[in-house]
Amino acid sequence: MKKNPVTFCLNYYLNFEPAMRGSLLQEFRDNGAEYLVLTPPMLYKILEKPAVADQLQQEIQAAGLSFLDAHGPFVGVSDLCCPEGKYRQMALYRHLACLNIAADFGIKTYTLHSGGDFRYPACTESQLMDSIRRNLDILLPEAEKRKIVFCLENGLSKCAWPARLLTLKNEYPTPCFGFCYDSGHANVMARGREVPNSHPRRNYAGTGYEPEWEDRTLEKMLPHIVNCHLHDNNGYEDQHLLPGRGNIDWKHTMELLKQAPRLEVIQSEVKFPQEKLSVRQLCETFRRLQEI
Repeated sequence: MKKNPVTFCLNYYLNFEPAMRGSLLQEFRDNGAEYLVLTPPMLYKILEKPAVADQLQQEIQAAGLSFLDAHGPFVGVSDLCCPEGKYRQMALYRHLACLNIAADFGIKTYTLHSGGDFRYPACTESQLMDSIRRNLDILLPEAEKRKIVFCLENGLSKCAWPARLLTLKNEYPTPCFGFCYDSGHANVMARGREVPNSHPRRNYAGTGYEPEWEDRTLEKMLPHIVNCHLHDNNGYEDQHLLPGRGNIDWKHTMELLKQAPRLEVIQSEVKFPQEKLSVRQLCETFRRLQEI
């Protein structure tokens, strides 16, 4: 059975000294890695100083690596459900710029968040979903033009739960629109109901709204999954642990993902190096996941 390429997320890469960056990249290459994620901190730096794009490309290529997927800016006005306001148009232009940066890197999948609707208690769900649609109306044609698959991921807020994502996919049938399955978010939305202070419950504390718990997120999203963020947790906090250090059923997860007809890439979204992991641990863990 075909093995999908694995990409590794190095959010703080640009904070390291150049010599340390070179050493880190070589360590990944020596342990069999081939691909990295173009992350939000990298995109922010490129937007601030465009020459960083060439620097990044040169460093990555020198190590024998390449970028394969991207994650766009998120939280606040960057989330697609954010209602119209002073900075909304600016955020949209930023996403358009990031799509074009990703295309220049030869990237084929670009992931964004629907957003934390709980941040906007004055807005109805219908209004927030319409905000997402207004953004998709502009972003999807650009993704089509750039031959990038634009992916929305499942999250911990109602605008990012499977039913809402599937509604949007039915409304936008273009092949340039798909899903990014996030294993950590799915685990919290399945198990968080058992914990009074779980992450989703805290999101909606004081609103009178009970999260819509879901234990079949992967099954529901499966036909449209193009990318996936794989990481583990304890079932009530979004911890981004190494697979095997939480309580996700990885055998079940990987067996289903192998059946995803549109899956192009598997992404490690493990917190590295915050979890004090060796590059070897990280690469070997994802190699074993592929062998399940």
